[in-house]
Parts: sequence; C-alpha cells; structure tokens
Amino acid sequence: MFTGIIQQLGKVASKTPRLLGIQCQLEQAVIGESIAINGTCLSLKRYDEKNKVAYFDVMAATLKTTTLGRIKPRSVVNVERALKVGDAVGGHFVNGHIDETGSIARITKSPGAVVFDIKINKKNLVYVVPKGSIAIDGISLTVLAKLPQGLSVSLIPLTLSGTNLGEKKAGDKVNIEYDQAIKGTVNILEDKFRNQSYITIKYLKNKGF
Repeated sequence: MFTGIIQQLGKVASKTPRLLGIQCQLEQAVIGESIAINGTCLSLKRYDEKNKVAYFDVMAATLKTTTLGRIKPRSVVNVERALKVGDAVGGHFVNGHIDETGSIARITKSPGAVVFDIKINKKNLVYVVPKGSIAIDGISLTVLAKLPQGLSVSLIPLTLSGTNLGEKKAGDKVNIEYDQAIKGTVNILEDKFRNQSYITIKYLKNKGF
C-alpha cells in the first residue's frame, strides 16, 4: 500500500525484458519489499549499495500494461516505498496496481499552476469524480474536471519539480490508478443493477420514489 506522495526521483539505470534497474537511494533496503516505480508496485530483488541501483523482476504483462515497457535508460521515474504502520497518509491509499495508461492530451500553463488534460479509455470515465482522488504515475492528485474523453488535473510548482510530470509533454503516456473507494462503489452498483429485474415498481416504492 502506498500514499501517492513521491519520496524521490530515480533514473532508469538498466532495462532488459525481465529485469529493471533503477538508480535511487534506499536506506536499509529489504529484499522483497514493495516499491512503486511510476505507480507500479514492484518487489525489490537486489540493491547495489555501491552504485545505488535497485533491481526488480518485471513480468511481460507488467511491461505491456504499464508505461514501464516504454521507458528508456536514464528516464526519470517516481519512487515511493510502501507505507509503514504509523506513517502519515498525506495523499490517498494507492495499491500500485495500474488500471490503464492514459495519454497527455494538452498541457496548459497558468500563474501558479499547470493543468494537464489526460485522455483515458471511455469505459473508465465512470471512475472519474471531480475533486476525487486519482494516481497519475503514482502521484496522488485531485481531479480538477471530468472531460468528454478524460480528465484534467492541476499541478502546483512543487509537484512539477518533485515528480517526473515536470518533464512530460503532450502525447506522453502515464500510468493511471483510479481511487479504490470509487471503483468499489461503482462495481457494487453495477453488480446490483446488472439484472434489470431488480428495478420494479415495488422496489422503487420501497426506496421512496
């Protein structure tokens, strides 16, 4: 479990079809611990203390369904270690399980903030709630607006300088994880009303309609 508060920026040191090396600072690294790279939960396989490189096994499915399959050596990535009991939750609860990759459609700069419009799969628009939480490349953000083909988020200078979004441009792909509470609520309602026989005159009367 993560919070979406990025702890440091790392760089891709090496990449093979099965192993990803990220240059980052890990104090008291524990083999097997969960670390989110661009919001993707990975298990630490080995940490090279001398060169400060963390190595992770990566499955083909992970490379295919996240932006990790597209990153290149020296790419900047967001790094967050798993939440510990007693840690402050400054963002929102993030699982590190990517729902889809979105595409940055437009970046608009304004005084004190930069707005990113992100295009997503239309079937996932149901999980987008204005002022609700969302994780973009592992960063806990608040949805500014729901758009016909996606959503927009507003970024303060601190977020731009402390995460990899400061280096993004229109057309770049980003990992997206929707808020767990919203997904759970939507799934419960979809299961309940999938069978239209639930909606009867008696049911509506009992519900006060």
